[in-house]
Amino acid sequence: MNNLNIVLKFSYLISKICNCTPRANLFLKIYLFLIVSLTDFGYLFPGLRISKRFTSVSCIEKVCGEFYSEKSNSQKGIFEIDRALVNSLNKYNETLLCIYKFIARKNEKVLLNFSHFEINSQAPECMNEYIDTYIEVNDQTLGSYVETNFLSRWCGWKKPYLLVSYHNIIIIAFHTDGRNKDTYFKGTYEFINADIYNNGRKSTSSCTYEFKSDVSKSGMFMSPTYPGTYPNILNCSYRFIGRPDERIQIDFEEILIHFGADHCPYDVIKLYDYQKVSTFSSKLSPTKFGLESQYDPNIKYEKVLFESYCGRKLNFTVFSTNNIFEIEFEMFDSLGNEEYSEDENKIMLRKGFKAFYKFSNQFADLSFITGTHITGTNCDQKIKSSQPNGIIYSPNFYRIHPINASCKYIFEGLDDSHNLESVKLNFYLIDVKQSTAKNICNENNVSHFVVYGSDRSKSKYCFNRLSKEPRELKSLGAHMTLIFNSINVDHYTPSNFKASYNFYTEFGIEGTRVYQNRTCLFVYNSESVMYGTINSPRYPQNYPLNIRCTYIFELSSNNERILFTFKDFKLDNTNHHANCSKYIDNLSIYQTKDYSTDLAEGKYDKTNSKQSWTLLNRFCGNTIPTPIISDENAKTVVVTFYSDSFNYAQGFLASYDFLVIRECKYHYFTNDNLSDGKIIIKNEFESTYNCDWYIKSEPGKSFLLAFKNENLVDTKSNQFVIRIYDMNENLLNSNQLTSYQNSDSDLLENSDEKRKEVLREKNHFFPKYEYTLDNSIKHYQIDSTYIRIQLVIGKDMSFNNGRLILSWLAAKKSSGAHCKSNEFMCNQTKFCIKSTLFCDGIEHCPNDFSDEPEKCFVEHAKQTIFPAYIQLTSFVSSIVVLVFFLFVCLMCRVKSVKKSKKKPDLKVNTNPNPLIYYKYSPANSSSSNSIDFLEAAITSV
Repeated sequence: MNNLNIVLKFSYLISKICNCTPRANLFLKIYLFLIVSLTDFGYLFPGLRISKRFTSVSCIEKVCGEFYSEKSNSQKGIFEIDRALVNSLNKYNETLLCIYKFIARKNEKVLLNFSHFEINSQAPECMNEYIDTYIEVNDQTLGSYVETNFLSRWCGWKKPYLLVSYHNIIIIAFHTDGRNKDTYFKGTYEFINADIYNNGRKSTSSCTYEFKSDVSKSGMFMSPTYPGTYPNILNCSYRFIGRPDERIQIDFEEILIHFGADHCPYDVIKLYDYQKVSTFSSKLSPTKFGLESQYDPNIKYEKVLFESYCGRKLNFTVFSTNNIFEIEFEMFDSLGNEEYSEDENKIMLRKGFKAFYKFSNQFADLSFITGTHITGTNCDQKIKSSQPNGIIYSPNFYRIHPINASCKYIFEGLDDSHNLESVKLNFYLIDVKQSTAKNICNENNVSHFVVYGSDRSKSKYCFNRLSKEPRELKSLGAHMTLIFNSINVDHYTPSNFKASYNFYTEFGIEGTRVYQNRTCLFVYNSESVMYGTINSPRYPQNYPLNIRCTYIFELSSNNERILFTFKDFKLDNTNHHANCSKYIDNLSIYQTKDYSTDLAEGKYDKTNSKQSWTLLNRFCGNTIPTPIISDENAKTVVVTFYSDSFNYAQGFLASYDFLVIRECKYHYFTNDNLSDGKIIIKNEFESTYNCDWYIKSEPGKSFLLAFKNENLVDTKSNQFVIRIYDMNENLLNSNQLTSYQNSDSDLLENSDEKRKEVLREKNHFFPKYEYTLDNSIKHYQIDSTYIRIQLVIGKDMSFNNGRLILSWLAAKKSSGAHCKSNEFMCNQTKFCIKSTLFCDGIEHCPNDFSDEPEKCFVEHAKQTIFPAYIQLTSFVSSIVVLVFFLFVCLMCRVKSVKKSKKKPDLKVNTNPNPLIYYKYSPANSSSSNSIDFLEAAITSV
């Protein structure tokens, strides 16, 4: 019948392809029938054999082996294939179903292990022959075993895993068509005692176990078929009930189950902890478990899932929080084709688990826990910064019965884009047996501490005493773990400690931290350190929002200054404010001529509102500021960093240097004889250089400044700056910062005070202009009679061989059409400047630069207004002087020839630009407008 079906299928297919006639189609069918009948066609086309499997006319079913524990003198033996029976099969129309039964006593299980396995069929299809295994058969289902849960099918060369019966019977069914003469399998069986499997089992019909402290204080338990392959679909529960003062310890020796994914969607072992709750809703009561008399009826429990396992896990321990614990083992039909994977790493044995339990009241009493007990551990706890400070103790602190335990104290501070916290431990008491071992980490006979993430070591730090003060530990970041290994050889060996902890905001800023009243307050003193760096909180990470940090610098002498050199500067300016306001992200620098008080005591007292504060500068945006230096006689410099609540950025990094500045200050008072000058800056100037020029002019005049850069280059960007101050304007603003209430600005905020004392800025000392070497603007006009020119060179500045010429000029606008006879008038601005400045190579006239035309000499001749008689007199005088000079030279030459003695050596001044200083003293001056101090530097040409 099967051959006829094959012929019909092929003939129909060929006739469709070839479009055969009915007569040709008939001959084709007869021809194909003969071929199929005389040929094992199935070997050529395996796909056509599907309908032939075990549907032949004759299917032989036979019990090939029965092995009974009651009928055998031995509890173990060997089983193998009945080769003679297989060879007797007719390979064309007979198949064999060979049954092997292994039946143990009621209190026994069957253990089956294949030693040889060669089944000629390709896994996982297993077409010709295979072995089916059944492990959930019992006495009631022995006759209908095929209706029980099927475990697995095996073929090929990979032998089945170890099998253990769920009840007391295992059946294996061998299917073959007898085609392969090399098929062979062999194995061993053993009847084992089932007491270790039935320990705590409530009934043989269910997989529910219960272990009570009254029955046994310790023991072993395992999955129902361990170490054999567990069933496909089954749920088992293991419940442990102790006395009220007891806890439960579970030691897992092995877990080996199917791994579906990290979240264990298939086979899984779940651990439940029963935790006490104060109110009763739908919570569980221990009276359900049969120990009513031992429990307070008012205590209710909540069943909490705290861990799930799948895959493989070896040798680990869990503890209950109270006296009730539960384990659930859920098995699903997740086998699939895993057993047949060609990748050995993907093949997962499904053995189940093996574990040990113990009831005891000698475990750690969790009443010593300060933070939150980590469920499943003996005495580990997690302390978060939501509890900002507190006390931690050793387990069973000074109890009569100390314990041997390893307890973890895990400190977790905030660590995100807005917060960075650290923790500090101060040990009040360490009462343990001292050890002289060099490597205390490996000490097993004395109690000791192990710390991870502390300032003592980046990785691991061990100790059992802290003899040096301060007896403290600080975390390197937001997390630190302290492990106390309490080892008690006897009850008389002390093993106790007590320490306080404190979480604080970590800003990653160098300096002396002042913890009182402020969260971000640092103090720097030149008597402690002369240089260093300051930065925004958490730099180079983004700074937090809504934060204000204060950096206080105390100068110890009058000739000492503080220099700030900026290396990086990136503040948020997404709103593109035109003005650098104190209400957006900014860095402000203040100074005062008064000392701040109480710094030695570790606090900053700002109650003295009479301190005169001056705002030196304020910086915003992303442009790196130029160096800035404090003024002379400044006693305290305060740097404040503020961020708003909108956006954050990387922040700033700056170096600071306490400098003892040599006197470099010049005062000029202009008059008819001194109305202009030059400041020449070249490579003779050193880094961290500072100099001031104060220039005061007559009323009604303005200052014209011109810069001429002769190839002077700032090799380090933003390390060179010349600031020009309008002293009249700054003196008008010269006042003090006054205090008032209910403002949103606070220079030195005191978070501990209920009343916010805030400071309003009235005094500032901002420069009118700033000039850097890459500045495109080289001319400035200041309508003031008093200016200050300040040169500041940063710490990292290095000069080349060029120079910079700053020419300053005090000039007055002409009230008429012409200036004085010895003056030149600028075309547009009408300033009158000395005629000697015309065509001197520097553009003095602002805007039009008419004093330096393209054809400088021609234009100079055209605009000369000197009278003709003066020009003639000058020419004649020049001729007379020249003739006289030649006559003197001739006479000197004749006289030198007559003299034979050697000419004396002459000292030659090689300085091309000698400086001549004119000093005026008020005591020697008869003028009522005497000058306090004047130094005029005249450079010879």
